[in-house]
This record gives sequence, structure tokens and C-alpha cells, in this order.
Amino acid sequence: MYIHQIYFNYDEYWDDLWQQSMESWNDISGTQYKLWNEADIYEIVKEYPKIKSLWDKLKYPVQKIDLGRFVLIYHFGGLYADLDVVNEDASLSYIDKDHFLTACKVLETDIIYYKNPKHPHFKNFFSYLDKNLEEVNSKEIYKIWGARYI
Repeated sequence: MYIHQIYFNYDEYWDDLWQQSMESWNDISGTQYKLWNEADIYEIVKEYPKIKSLWDKLKYPVQKIDLGRFVLIYHFGGLYADLDVVNEDASLSYIDKDHFLTACKVLETDIIYYKNPKHPHFKNFFSYLDKNLEEVNSKEIYKIWGARYI
């Protein structure tokens, strides 16, 4: 299983919690861990013309981070965790592995688990975002992105 986290280095700030989070996810046996940056994600985004078009229209950098998490889960499957989520269960027993998608919010952070890549649900999600981008871009950023849009 893939485990994904994202960090876009806009201001070179690095928090100790983020390091702790990375280490907690990277130490799980049987998984492949990757911390993605903007350039890495954009290489995948370019493989999907409709998603690239959406990416290029996004107003806020954090929207690219949030779209990036869905692109990674769509492309690879696996688990995405925000950098402020520290895993305390190496067995990942809190993930319902029988369902194709689990999303949970811990305070204001996200964990998204998706068993298999390329599920049609995500194509519908990307189409929804593209159709509603003008409305989405007109709202305050904290009201428009995150796991609640799955």
C-alpha cells in the first residue's frame, strides 16, 4: 500500500510535528511512503488533461495541495494523511480496508484511504470541481476544500 503526504515549500517553514508525522507513517511495514512536492504532483497531473486544466485554474496554492491529495489517491490508491496527523497504530486498524474509500477528519486535518487506483468516483469528483470552479473560487478557502468534498 502507498502512503502519501504533501508539502509545498512556499516559505521554507518546517514544523517538528511534520517531521514526527512523516516518521510515524514511514515506519509501517508493507507500505511505500512518499512525501510529495508540487513538481512531483504536477508530473502526474499532466497525465490527465482534464485534471491539468482544473489545476491550472485554481486560485489558491492550498487548493493545489488539496487537489493533489485526490490526484495521488486516484492515480496510486493507498492512504493520504495531512502532515499534522501522527500515526499511532502501525497496524492501521482504524482503516476499514473492506471499503473502497474512508475519509475522516481529525480536528482540521484529513486522512483519506482508498484501496484501488482509478475508481470512477474520482472522475465524477474532478468533473464536479471543474464545473463548479467559478463558484468554488468565489468562496473563502476554508469552506471549499478538504475531505468533505469526497
